[in-house]
This record gives sequence, C-alpha cells and structure tokens, in this order.
Amino acid sequence: MADFEPITEIDPKGARVIKLKLNIDELRQLREGMFKLRQDKISTAIKQLMKIGFAEVVHNKKTAEIIETISQNQRKNWESGRDYKALIRAKVDPFLYEK
Repeated sequence: MADFEPITEIDPKGARVIKLKLNIDELRQLREGMFKLRQDKISTAIKQLMKIGFAEVVHNKKTAEIIETISQNQRKNWESGRDYKALIRAKVDPFLYEK
C-alpha cells in the first residue's frame, strides 16, 4: 500500500512536495499507467492517474453505485457480525469442488 509522509517542503512555485513510498506492485501499476498515458514524467503521471481515478470514482454514477452497495453490505455485515467470506465459501464451494 502506498504511504506518505507529511508535507515537508514547498517548492518555489508554491506546490507542496510529498514523499510517496510505493511497493513493487504499485510501481508496476504506475509504470503501466505511464505507458498507457504516454507520459514519461513520474510526478505528472501520478497527477494524471489521480485525476482520472477521481473522475471515475466521484463522477461516474455506476462506480458510485458500486461503491455505495459495497459500503452498505460492509456496514450490514459488521453490524450483524456476519463473516461474509465464510458464508460465501459454505454456500458456493461445495458446488465448485463436488466430484
């Protein structure tokens, strides 16, 4: 998971400088995104990917509905104490592994 430290620097143009730590999988995703965007500047690619992701999550109605549904399910599972993973395995796995 990406991690960041508090803003430690402000550049001459007033932009905040943030250190970002990425693991190998996240670096691979960034690299793939840079190729898709045809953008060789890391910081610009991160900003563009963030802008695209923000637009997709916040402004796309279908994505918003998916996130809302998952959030509601998570809340209901937590409130009821249900172990949804175990329940899914118990209901579906027998069909997947029957002889």
